Amino acid sequence: MSEKFHCATKMSHILQAWPLVLKISRLEVTRKVTDEKDREGREKFFSSFSGELERQEGAFGKKRNKNNLSNTSYLKGHRSNISYLKPKEEEEEENNEKEEGEEGDEVEEEEEDDEEQKENDDEEEEKRSRRKMMRRRRKRIRSRRKMMRRRRRRKLMRRSRRKMVMRRRRRKLMRRSRRKMMRRRKLMRRSRRKMIMMRRRRRRRRRSMRKGRSRRKMMIMMRRSRRKMMMMMRRSRRRRSMRSRRKMMMRRRRRRFIDGIVFGVHGNHLNSRTKPNYLLYHHA
Repeated sequence: MSEKFHCATKMSHILQAWPLVLKISRLEVTRKVTDEKDREGREKFFSSFSGELERQEGAFGKKRNKNNLSNTSYLKGHRSNISYLKPKEEEEEENNEKEEGEEGDEVEEEEEDDEEQKENDDEEEEKRSRRKMMRRRRKRIRSRRKMMRRRRRRKLMRRSRRKMVMRRRRRKLMRRSRRKMMRRRKLMRRSRRKMIMMRRRRRRRRRSMRKGRSRRKMMIMMRRSRRKMMMMMRRSRRRRSMRSRRKMMMRRRRRRFIDGIVFGVHGNHLNSRTKPNYLLYHHA
């Protein structure tokens, strides 16, 4: 039991330490790789210069001739390769050629950039012009719609006004015609009543005469009835207000006027200012 437990504890320790182990192993691997890369780089770097260095060592490593101090034949083969042994004119020419090539490339690149810029500008201008056209079109359409709406509204307003005016006129005419009809009916009723009253009076007189009453007695009776009527009127006048009196006066005037219309005393000249008043009411 104890051995098993011991093994378990060992395993747990290993598992706990496992990330650290992995980390260390990774570092070692990366170090190996970097060392190899560095070595390869170094070899390449030195190999590129090795030939030149050997030549230089060969050139300068030889002992000079004591007899011929100006002997430079050993440099003849290597002058084109070694930069610091070239004359300044050749170096300048080469530099100029390089610069010209670079300038030419730059000019070409600039021209291409300019062309692209021009194309982009043209496209942008076209887009702007299209947008402008669309805006103007929308504006026109809106303005047209506005105008159409206004026209419709005005039309409707005119129609409604006309309708209102026509209705008012009709109502006025209807009122007038109704009033006329009512007046005529009233007059007809009044005239009928008068006729009926007159007939009744005649009958009464005849009856009284038949019964043997004298005319004198009849006259006395009529006087009494008239007195009674007058007394009643006076009392009613006392009680009535000014307003009611005015109403009564207006009714009387109207009656006279209507009588004039019906019985054709003053024709079509109703309330005329051209004809004098005595012609209006002379029949009453």
